[in-house]
Amino acid sequence: MKAQKISILTSTDFPYGLAAENTVRQIALGLKYLNKLEKVILFRGQQKKQNNDLDISCDYILFKKRPKNELIKFLEIFLLFIFSPIYIIKLKLKSNTKYLLVYGIDYPYYLIPLIIFCKVFKIKIIRIVTDFYTKKSLCPFWWKIPKYNLYKLQFKYFDRFFNGILCFSNYLKNLMIINKVEEGKILVIPQFLDTKIKIPQTKIFTNNKIKIGYAGTLSESNGIYDLMIAFENILISYPNVELNLIGFIDSKMNFYLNNLSCSTRNKINVYGQLKWNEVLDILGKFDILINPRKSSHTAEAGFPTKLGEYFLTKRPVVATEVGDFKLYFENKIHLILVKPDKPDSLMEGIRFLIENPYAAIEIGIYGYKWAKDNLDYINNSRKLVEFLKKL
Repeated sequence: MKAQKISILTSTDFPYGLAAENTVRQIALGLKYLNKLEKVILFRGQQKKQNNDLDISCDYILFKKRPKNELIKFLEIFLLFIFSPIYIIKLKLKSNTKYLLVYGIDYPYYLIPLIIFCKVFKIKIIRIVTDFYTKKSLCPFWWKIPKYNLYKLQFKYFDRFFNGILCFSNYLKNLMIINKVEEGKILVIPQFLDTKIKIPQTKIFTNNKIKIGYAGTLSESNGIYDLMIAFENILISYPNVELNLIGFIDSKMNFYLNNLSCSTRNKINVYGQLKWNEVLDILGKFDILINPRKSSHTAEAGFPTKLGEYFLTKRPVVATEVGDFKLYFENKIHLILVKPDKPDSLMEGIRFLIENPYAAIEIGIYGYKWAKDNLDYINNSRKLVEFLKKL
C-alpha cells in the first residue's frame, strides 16, 4: 500500500519571502522531515523567480509566474475557478496525496469547488487560518467591499465544510466554533519555527549604546507610533539608547520620521525591508526587541511570527498583551508584557530591562526555552500529522 502523503496548496510564494512564505516553508520542511510531504502547489505562481533549494517538489495550477497585465489577472480569476478543482483530479490520479492543506485562499468562489472535488475524490481538505482580517485591511477602496463580504461569507458559513481547520490562535478557534465548526476538527498551533537556526549573537548591554530593535511592517496597527513616543520618552533618561527599525516603510511613516527633531532622528536607524536570514542576523545584535502591536480583532486573532524569531536570538522582548499572550506567557519570566495602546506602559517595560540587566538576560533565555518547547516546526508537524489521522 502506498504511503498516504500531505500536499500544501498555497497562495504565497515559495520557498522564501515574508511571514506567510516563512510559515509555508516551515510547515513543508516539518512534513518533509517526517516523510509525509507530497508537494507544495502554488495557487497563483511566483511573484518573482526563486531558487527552490529545499529538495521539495513544487507544482503550479496555472502560471509559473504571476501575470502582471491587469486583463490577464482578471482572466486568471475565472481560470483558477475552473482549473483548481480540476487539479484535484490530477492530484488523485498522479500522487499519493490523502490530505490537502490550503493556505492563504480565503474566498468561497475558490474554496467551495475545492471542497466539493476533494469530497468526491476522497482527499481530506484542511484550511489553515492564521488571521482575521478587518474591512479596512481588505478594502482600502470602496469598490473592494464585495471582496470583504465574500471573505466574511466564507468564514461564517463555509469553513464548517472542511474536514479540519488548523488555526494559529484560540481566538480564531472560538470564532470557528461560533460559526459551527466542530471543536474536534480544529487544531491550534501558534507557529512553526526552526528552533535549530544558529543566529550570530552579541552579549546584551555590553556596548556604550543600548540597542532597541523592531522587525515588521512599520505601520500604525503594528504600534509603530506608540513605539516612537515611548522611545522619545526613554531618551530623556537614557540618551545612549538607539532605535533600529527593520521592515517596509511607506511614505506616511517616512514623512513622520523626517519630521522628528534632529536629536531623536539621529538616534534611529532604518534598515528597510530585508531578506528573512538577514533580519535574523541583525536581530541578534540588539539588546532589547519590541513587539508593540495595538489592540484589534486582527491582533487578537494572530500570533506574530516575529515573536518566535525574536525568541531565537535570546534577547529580552517587550510585547503588548494581545491575543493568546496571556495564555502562554508569564510577565517578567518569558518576556515583558505591557498594555496595548499605551506608550507609557511600553516605555516602562523598556526601562525595566535597562535597569535590570541580569533579569533581562534571564528573560531572554526563558523566552528561547519557551519557543523551543512550543514552536519547533518538527514537533508541531508531528502534532499536525496526528491531528490529520483522527479526521
